[in-house]
Formats: sequence, structure tokens, C-alpha cells
Amino acid sequence: MKKTLIISLAFWLIGLVVGYIAIVGPVDLVQATDSDTASTTVIIGNATPTITVNTITSPVTLTENSTVTAFATSTVADNNGCDDIESVTAVFFDDNAANNDCAADGQNCYPVASTTCTATVGSCTGGSDTEEQYTCSVSVLHYTNGGTAPDWRWYLSAGDGDATGTQTSNEVTIADLLALDVTEPAIDYSTLSLGATSTQATTTAKNTGNHNDLSVGIQESIDFACTLGTISSSQQHYATTSGFSYGDGTALAATSSSPTQLDTAIAQGSDGSTTPSQPIYWLLVVPNGVSGTCNGQNYFEAQNNT
Repeated sequence: MKKTLIISLAFWLIGLVVGYIAIVGPVDLVQATDSDTASTTVIIGNATPTITVNTITSPVTLTENSTVTAFATSTVADNNGCDDIESVTAVFFDDNAANNDCAADGQNCYPVASTTCTATVGSCTGGSDTEEQYTCSVSVLHYTNGGTAPDWRWYLSAGDGDATGTQTSNEVTIADLLALDVTEPAIDYSTLSLGATSTQATTTAKNTGNHNDLSVGIQESIDFACTLGTISSSQQHYATTSGFSYGDGTALAATSSSPTQLDTAIAQGSDGSTTPSQPIYWLLVVPNGVSGTCNGQNYFEAQNNT
């Protein structure tokens, strides 16, 4: 009896388990999988910018006693992105007299402090854009070294704060500028009697170009036209020595002849504070046959010192 009861109970339990499995499905006896995360990191190495000079102003044509602007355009590339570019600087120098590490000298060097480099607005769009356009400029003085050969160069540097790329441009020509300026607007011999010799008058010829050892050619431009009569300009004598006596100087050449070259030379400018110059002294003897107010004109010409 007991045995039968036990067997019946076992079958009942088996039936109960089978029924449960049929209802809820098989029991998963594998333990649930755990999970975790790992962060990722990488350090991007710096790419050195590269700079390419595109265009340069050449020749540079100087302006008497003033400045002109010379330009250099360039493309700067940085593979970290154009937003990584921090600055572009420039040196403009005479390759025959200086180098890209030169100190400021209006004759042969315009260093970083003398030049201006600016990015072209909109040339860097950010993101994956790696290039930006720049223009560098410098105000070139009238006494800057010149010559027939192209001697000047641009040295451009592009930096991103960690590294610098550089390039030197092709040669730039700056032409000779033969130029002078006579400071005094007139030679005033004041009031003189017939046959009298004037007191000494002075004119000052300044070298307002870039030619070294500039000479001055002088001749008549217009004779003295008086209220009555005419005074030949050859009545004027000149010299480069103060206190000379009339007859010891040089008589002013007539318009029909070539200008007479002074036996002297005016140096090339070297800084902006002083313009090299040469004083020229004048005397006039008044001939008979004239009266009233007399007005003429003298001609001064910048020349090579030959």
C-alpha cells in the first residue's frame, strides 16, 4: 500500500514538473553574463606647418623721399587643420648685404617688426580645411639698396605654437632711384647796385633717392628777366666751399649746354632721421644796363657720380 502510494506520488510530481515546463518553458540553468566599458584615448602628434610663397612684388619702384608698399602672398598648410595656424611673420632683406636674421636697416633689412602679415578673410573654413592664405607687406624707404640685379628676398615663417615652417622667396628687383630735392625755394640775392657783388647765398641739395655718391648737375633754366634788360645766368658763380670769392667759383652753364657736374658726391641715406645733403654757395655780380626786379631760374639734376 505504501509502495503504491509512493509511486503514485512520484508520478504526480513528475506530471506536475512536466506540466510546468510545458507552461513556462525550459528553465535556463546558465548564469547571466556581466558587462563593463573601457574608455579610448589617443594623442595626435603636431604637424609642422608648411608655407609656400605664391607671388611677390617685383620690381619695386621707389618713390622720391617717400615709401612704397611691397607685397608677398603665400599659402600656409597645417595637416592638423588651418585653425591650428597661429601666425605668419616675414623678413624682407637684401641678399647681397644681409640675411633673414638681420637687424633693422632701411638700406638692406626690414625685419619682422617692420613687416605685417595678415590672413585672407574666409580662406580658412575650419574643420578638415588645412590651408589658409596670407599676405605680407612692408613699406620700402626711398634710400633702400637698389641695382640692376634682383638682390632682395622675402623670408616667410608660419608657426602653430609648437613648430615653424619657412620658405625664402625668389629674388626681388629694386631699381636705382636718382633723385634730389633743393631745400630752398629761391636764391635771393637781395638788393644790389650796378656792378656790385652779392653776399653769399646758399642752396641745399638733398639725396632723396637710393643712389650712393649722388652728384648734382647745375645749369641755367631761365635767364634773369628784369623790369628793364636781362641778366645772363652766367653772372652767377657757385662753389661747394663757403666763403669763396667771385671768379674762383664756377659760372652757371647756359641752357644750351649740358649741366655742369659738381665735384662732390652725396651719400645714400641710412636712417629716417637725416637726409644726406650738399650745400652749394652762390654769388652774383650785376652788370650795367638793367634795372628793377629781376627773376630767373636755375636747374638742378640728380646724376651718377662719374
